[in-house]
Amino acid sequence: MIRRIIRNFTKLNLHSDILSLGEIQQVIKSTVDTKENRFMNQIRQNMIDHRLWSEIKKQYIDIKDAINMIKELSTTEAQIVQNDSQNQLIVRTNIYNYFMVYFLKRLDKLTFKELAIIIEQYAFANRFDQHFFREIENEIFDRIDLKSEPIHYKDVEKILWAYQHTSYGSAMLYNAIANVIKISQNEINPMNLGYYAYLFSKSPEKNDFKIYKLAEDRINDRIHDYGFNEAVRLAKYFFWPNIGSNPFQEKIEKILSDNMPNNKNMQLSTLVKLCKYTSKYYFKYNERALYNKLESASIELMDQMNDNQFSEVLWSYLRYKRGNVQLYENFQKQLNKRQKLLNIRQLTLLFYNSSKFIENLNISKQLYNIIKQRDPENIKPAYLIFIYLTCIKCNLPIIFYINQDKLKSVSIQVQMKLIQQLTNHLLDQNYLELYSNLYTTLSQNQQLTNEYKITLTFIKIVNNRLIKDDTKLIYEISSSIPKYVYHSALYLEPNNETLHNILINLHTQHKNQIRYLFNQDQWVIISFSLLYQHVFDKQYVVTPELLEQAIIGLLEIDINMIEYIEQYILAVWLCAYIQKIDLQIINSKISQLSQNKQQDYIKQLAIRYSNNDYYSKQVQSYLDSTIKSQLKVDHVQESFINMFDQFTCIMLNNAHLVKIEDQIIKIGVIFVQDEDFINTPSCSLENILSENKETMMSLNKNILIKKFILEELFGWSIILLKYNEFQALSEIEKTNILNKVINIQINDTEEIQKGRQINFKEKLQMKRKR
Repeated sequence: MIRRIIRNFTKLNLHSDILSLGEIQQVIKSTVDTKENRFMNQIRQNMIDHRLWSEIKKQYIDIKDAINMIKELSTTEAQIVQNDSQNQLIVRTNIYNYFMVYFLKRLDKLTFKELAIIIEQYAFANRFDQHFFREIENEIFDRIDLKSEPIHYKDVEKILWAYQHTSYGSAMLYNAIANVIKISQNEINPMNLGYYAYLFSKSPEKNDFKIYKLAEDRINDRIHDYGFNEAVRLAKYFFWPNIGSNPFQEKIEKILSDNMPNNKNMQLSTLVKLCKYTSKYYFKYNERALYNKLESASIELMDQMNDNQFSEVLWSYLRYKRGNVQLYENFQKQLNKRQKLLNIRQLTLLFYNSSKFIENLNISKQLYNIIKQRDPENIKPAYLIFIYLTCIKCNLPIIFYINQDKLKSVSIQVQMKLIQQLTNHLLDQNYLELYSNLYTTLSQNQQLTNEYKITLTFIKIVNNRLIKDDTKLIYEISSSIPKYVYHSALYLEPNNETLHNILINLHTQHKNQIRYLFNQDQWVIISFSLLYQHVFDKQYVVTPELLEQAIIGLLEIDINMIEYIEQYILAVWLCAYIQKIDLQIINSKISQLSQNKQQDYIKQLAIRYSNNDYYSKQVQSYLDSTIKSQLKVDHVQESFINMFDQFTCIMLNNAHLVKIEDQIIKIGVIFVQDEDFINTPSCSLENILSENKETMMSLNKNILIKKFILEELFGWSIILLKYNEFQALSEIEKTNILNKVINIQINDTEEIQKGRQINFKEKLQMKRKR
C-alpha cells in the first residue's frame, strides 16, 4: 500500500504552488481505502455498519466529505424506506441529526453553493427539522443581503425548491430569492423562469413577488418558437397551479391544441401528463378543442395504458367531475379488469376523489367493493383514514375503523390536513369521534410547530363544544408568521398589533388587491376578525382602508364556494350595521346558499347543540306564559326564538326576525355553557344575566355577534342564560328569573318608546347598574 502511494506521488510535483493541501488529500483518498470510502460504499449498498460510523465520528470529518455523505444518504433514502429496515433507518436518522449539528457549527466556513446543496439534500430526504431549516435560512438571507460572495441563480434554484418542498421559509427569504432571479433574468432560460414561477406558486407564502409576470413576459418573447413538448412543460408550470394571465394561458392552450399528435402517434406518458396538468384548468381556446381531443384520446388509448397511467388519468377526471358518459363507462370496465392490479394507494386516491360529486356514486361503490376485499393489516394508517372519510361522505358502511394507535402512527402533516378537512364537515357522529381523537393526538404531540399550534387552537375555538379538552397550546405571534395561518392567528387575537401591521404592509404593497392574496375562506375569517375588532374592541383601531377591503371582499364572495358559513353570515350582517346597507341586500346574498349546503350546515348545528333541545322547548313555554302575563298582547307566538340551536333562521329567512309594529317587545334566549367562554370558563348565571363587560368580552365571538345583530338590526331583547345552572333550578325559580329579566327588558323598551335610543353599550351599562 505504502509503495503504491509513493509511486503515485513520484509522478506529481507536490510544490505548494501547484497542488493545494485539499488536492493532496484527494490524491491520498483516491489511492488509500479510507474509512470514509468504506462508509460511502456501505451507504450505497444500504448496509451501514454503526460501528464504522462511530469510528468516523471520533475523527475529523472534512466538510466536503460530510456533504458527500449527505448526498449519498438522500439518494438512497427511497430504497431504505421500501426495504423498511428499522436498524438502517435508526442509523440514518442518527447520521442526519449528527450532520445538522456539524453544519450549524460551521456555517461561517460553508460557501453559498454548499449551503444550497445541504438544504436541498435534507429536503430531498424529507428530513424536515424546523430549527435547522430556520438557521440555514437566516444564513442564506444574510449572504444574499450582504452580497459578500457571488450568488449564482442555480444555487438559488436549489434553495427555492427545498423551502417550497418543506413548506418552510419566510416572506423575507422568498423575496430575497426573487430579487436574485430578477437580477439574473437575462442569463436564465425563459423556460426555467416558468419553473421558478411554478415553485413560487407552491411556497407557503403563496406570493409570487412579481415572478409570475416576469416569467410570463420572458416566455411571451419566445413562445412562437415553442412546439408541443415545450407547451406540455408550460402547462405544468401555469395550468396546474392556475397562474398567469388568461391571454397567456390561452396562447399555451393554442399551441397544445394545434400541435397535438393524432391518437396513433400520441405518447401515452404525454397524454397522462396533459390530463393531469389540465384537470382543474378552464379551457378557453376554440370551443374547448384541446379538452375534446384529450377526452377522445383517453377513451381510445385506455386499453394501452399501464395501471399507473390508468389510475392517473381516472384521478384527473374525477377531481372536478369531467368527462362524458362513454369515458366513465370505459373507466368502469377497466376497473373491473384491473381491480387486483391496482395498489391500495391508487385505489384510496380514486375512492376519495370519486366522493366529491354525487354523479360519481357508481364508481365510488365499485371502488368501495374493491377496497373491501383488501386486508386492513396491509393498509397504511394514512390510507385507512381517507377510506374512512370517504365512506362517511358517500353514506356507505364504514369498512375499517381508526383507533388511537393508528392515528399516532400517521405523520403530523397528514393529521393536520385531516383535521382541517373535518372541521367543516362534521355531519355525523362518526366524524365527531375521529375529530376528537385527532385533536387529542395532535394536542399531546410535543413536536407540534408554532404554526400547527395556532391552527389547532383556531379549530378548537371555532368548533367550541365539540372538543372536551383542557389542553392549552402555547403559541407565539411573530412578524414572520406564514400566510396560510395568518387568518387563524387574527381570529384568535384580533387586537394583535403585529398582525395588523402585517396586513397594513400587504395593503401598502398591493393596494386594493389585498383580498386576492388569500383564498376565500381565509378572507372570510380575516374580514370577520377585522369587523369584530372594529365593533367590539377599540384597543386597536382598524384602518378605514382595511375595513373597506373587508366589506368589499365579503360582498364579492359566493356563499356556496366557502366552508365557514356561520362566520360569513355574521360578518355580512355586521357589514349591514357598519355601512347601513339595506337588510334585503344582505338577505339576498345569504339566500343564495344551495339546498345541499343548507342541509349540511343544519346537520352541523344539530350535532353541536343536540342535547339542549328539550330545555329550549321548556324555556319557550316559560317565556310564552311570562310575556302574556306581563304584556297582555296577542303577538307572543312569534316573540321568542331559541338562538342556541336555531340560528339557521338568520341564515335562511329573516322575515320573522323583524319586529312588527304591533309588537311591544320581541324577546329571545341564547343558552351558553362553560365551553362558550374562552378566557373565563366559569362564569356564574348572575354575571351572565347582568351582562358584565368582562364576561361578555370573554364570550365566544359568534354568540356575542349574534346577540348584537338581533338587538341592533332587528330590535330584539336577548336574554343570556347559563345552561347548566338554569337547568338545575326549580320550576318556580326558573319562572322568577325570567320574570325579573323580562321586567328589565320591558323597562328598556319603554325608554326606547319615549324616543331615547339606547345603543348596545348603554344597554350593558344599564344592566350592570341593576
